[in-house]
Amino acid sequence: MKLHIKSKTAVRIFAFVMAIFLIGAPVAAYATESSDGAENVVNEQTGETTADAAALPKEALKGEELISALEGFVEAEKANIAGGSVTVFEQDEILFDTDFGYADIAANLAVNDDTVFEWGDASRLLIWISIMQLVEDGKIDLQVPVADYIKDENFYKAFTGTGITVENLVNYNAGFQENVAEKMVPEGAEYDSFEAVLMRTKPKQIFRAGSVVADSEWTAALAAYVVEQVSGVSYAEYVKENIFTPLGMEHTALYPGYNVIDNEWVETQRKLVKGYQGTTLIENSRYFIPMYPVGMVTGTQKDLCTLMMALADTKESKLFDSAQSAEEFLSPSLYYPGTELGRKSYGFWIFEQATPVLGLNASSYSNTCYLYLDPESGLGLTYMTNSYHESKLGVSLIEALYGTYAGDGSDIPVSLASYEGAYVAGSTIYKGNLSIFSLLKTTSFKALSGTEMGTAMSGDIPFFTAIDSRHVKFYDGTIGFLYTYDDGTPTIMVPNFDYVSTDKAQHIAKIVILILVVVMYLYSSTAVLIALCKWFMDWMQKAPKDENLKFRKFHVIQCVNFVVFCVFYVFMISSAMGNASLEMINATNMMYWLGCIMSVVYIAFLARTGRRMDVSKAEKICYFVTGVGCLLMVAFASIFQLVF
Repeated sequence: MKLHIKSKTAVRIFAFVMAIFLIGAPVAAYATESSDGAENVVNEQTGETTADAAALPKEALKGEELISALEGFVEAEKANIAGGSVTVFEQDEILFDTDFGYADIAANLAVNDDTVFEWGDASRLLIWISIMQLVEDGKIDLQVPVADYIKDENFYKAFTGTGITVENLVNYNAGFQENVAEKMVPEGAEYDSFEAVLMRTKPKQIFRAGSVVADSEWTAALAAYVVEQVSGVSYAEYVKENIFTPLGMEHTALYPGYNVIDNEWVETQRKLVKGYQGTTLIENSRYFIPMYPVGMVTGTQKDLCTLMMALADTKESKLFDSAQSAEEFLSPSLYYPGTELGRKSYGFWIFEQATPVLGLNASSYSNTCYLYLDPESGLGLTYMTNSYHESKLGVSLIEALYGTYAGDGSDIPVSLASYEGAYVAGSTIYKGNLSIFSLLKTTSFKALSGTEMGTAMSGDIPFFTAIDSRHVKFYDGTIGFLYTYDDGTPTIMVPNFDYVSTDKAQHIAKIVILILVVVMYLYSSTAVLIALCKWFMDWMQKAPKDENLKFRKFHVIQCVNFVVFCVFYVFMISSAMGNASLEMINATNMMYWLGCIMSVVYIAFLARTGRRMDVSKAEKICYFVTGVGCLLMVAFASIFQLVF
């Protein structure tokens, strides 16, 4: 008998340890990877940290000093980048032009004039050029509701009464939440037409039109759809006729659909180029985007530079009929509230360097693209690489060309304490069964000193630092804008999105519930393992019939229900991040409803028969904890909008 007790205890301990190891380790790994803190890296040559370097204002370089610096930056970084191409121009003169590295490292294929790169998000530049061309032609009015340009009756109804104008699309402040469904599909996969995917994946409008800026692919895709509706031709046809042909961009493609190749030469060249993370090959890196206008453009550096130089030449524009329209395209379309500081032009974001410059920092699944232009001097940069999210060389080039922001000379605020709190990026998901993304994109700011703000994860390392009365500089050099609305709500703005203040108590409550769900997941997994081990031992030892076996089975089923609920939810989130179909994401609601119904049934059954069971006190406590887990499941499903 004594040996029997020890055996059961050993089994329980073993099961518990294995559950913690198998389930807890991935959770801990995820928590480590998801830290939002700024890394304070020390430069071995200068001894400066990234925070120190970001804080030091720099002037733009000129003449031979500039060229020498550009050559030095490329030489210093090319070993860390697979391959790339950099061009610097001023008006119609090329100041610097170089290719480096490899299109395919394994094949020893060097980058050359025929190498094509993916524009990524910079593809949207063509959308805004198209919109403003139609504005110039009098076919689009920026102040008119976008619904007036939609011919499909059902799609039209989706926008009536929203207050969304075409200008809201241009400025990315239509109020839509982010959409993660069907953004990309693997090479060779079939997908629906641009129009069908656009209509099917319409996100919820969660902010009043014009109130919150949030960089959004779907917003840009809707603008491309308006181009089709107004022009009467496909977006690809419109761009080819009105942009590519006038500029002689013969080596750039749009890839407008499944198995549709609009430029055979580009496709041939694209097959030669591999994608990399630094210099590490990304397997199967080529993806296709059903809403192709927002990210499928692929072409040579020469073609892209031709486009940028055409935009810089406002006096003899090949893209607009008048110099006034060409100049307007490069002028601010959106200002920071209460100021004359431009935030966005009609085609670019406006970045505060030594002087304001227009820019796009873009990436695809495996390529990176930088487009910058000073409309006053005509000094421009195009930099493309087949390394994913390359930033070090890009930032160095930008700072050499345009310097860094030194502040407007106003007094630095005494304290940033009024901006402490929880903030959510405007470009996230707030409603629906993926609303947990808003929690994952929430940043808690805390004042480190009068002029420095950190985050909950960055410790004593500043996340941003005040440089004048309304500007802050983030750890990566980005300039942000401080603003307080009339109702006293603070916000922090960077060019392409707002940090939206959120209720800190609700934020903490969601975190607590999420932690409790993880704990219950570990408990339920362990309970299932222990029950299985106990049943196996009872069977081996031919134990007498268990009078409470029916309820014990139901208890185990409920624990399995909790485990399946959590696993399915994580699977759904990971699938959404992997561009799953919207139908698959929405179909998961049935599983959540089933899990909650089973939880309610368990609670009712426990309330009715639990007290009458002849079991140990410890076992009753386990049943009670499982009942609490049932309530937690229903609360989690409700708070994160899985069922209600």
